[in-house]
Amino acid sequence: MLLVPDTGLLFWMTVSFAVVLAVLVRYAFPVILRAMESRRTQIEKGIGDALQAEKRLADADMLAGKVMAEAEASRAEIMRKAEQARRAMLEQARSEAEQEAARRMARARVEIEELRRHTIDSAMGQIAGLSLQIAEKVVDHELESDEKQKQLIEQFLTQSHG
Repeated sequence: MLLVPDTGLLFWMTVSFAVVLAVLVRYAFPVILRAMESRRTQIEKGIGDALQAEKRLADADMLAGKVMAEAEASRAEIMRKAEQARRAMLEQARSEAEQEAARRMARARVEIEELRRHTIDSAMGQIAGLSLQIAEKVVDHELESDEKQKQLIEQFLTQSHG
């Protein structure tokens, strides 16, 4: 009989339970349900925000990949143009150096030719001068007499007509 409750006790326990349940249903459950609904809404909003953030992050990653690819392509193009410019400058410098070398060679040839002509003219002048001096000495020596002068004149005349 220890386990069987008294009917009065059972009645008051049932009434107490009904009062507590009524108070809970009337005042506590709406607040709890609103809090749970608010929490559920916040969780759903958080999930939606997280999904949007994940989508934005994926878009940003894709955009960053495009920007990096464009930057790499731009860098490659700049490097290609720089290499072309370097080659063009080297080619132009080589061409200018070859032209300058050709001008200097032509100038050197002209100077050598002028120097050769001057040397030949100078040598011819010296030879002519020496020949004239030798001829004067020979003629002075041979023309000491009038008879020798006449013979030389006649010999000259016969050689120039004959």
